[in-house]
Amino acid sequence: MKKTNLDVTNYHLCDHCQETTDATTYHDVQLANGERVTLCNACLHEEAERQPGDDLRRFETGAIRDTEQGKIDPEGFLHPLVIKAFSEYMHKHRTLPGGTLRDSDNWQKGFPRDVLMKSAWRHFLDLWMEHRGFQSREGIDDALAGLMFNIQAYWLEVVKERLNGSCVKK
Repeated sequence: MKKTNLDVTNYHLCDHCQETTDATTYHDVQLANGERVTLCNACLHEEAERQPGDDLRRFETGAIRDTEQGKIDPEGFLHPLVIKAFSEYMHKHRTLPGGTLRDSDNWQKGFPRDVLMKSAWRHFLDLWMEHRGFQSREGIDDALAGLMFNIQAYWLEVVKERLNGSCVKK
């Protein structure tokens, strides 16, 4: 890992977009509701365009959107490097004996929960071994991805059961 001599004291985190901004492009402001926040230039401009009591965001382009308040944020909850690594793991395991390539969404057809639980434990054991400094069956990346796969597949079964088939694609 390359180290830099970056002086982090001159950087600030925007309270709205969570982007890091340098000392020349951040502003400490008090919002209409009395809250004190640090905003980057873009978010400061967006805040200035907001009208009192307005639940809309107005942009320089003229576009208008409602706020993100109360909405889920998958882009923030997930990281593209992890999704890419997981996708590479899944692609690596698509080839069946005999060379046939299964569909990428084949796993969504479902597995018995006990099969998923046993596999998850094997991958967790591999992760734990790696964590403790021991060699596992296939390394830490496969341990993490395999555990993520089994948790996701198990959770899908739980969600499908909760929906009781009402939203499940036939």
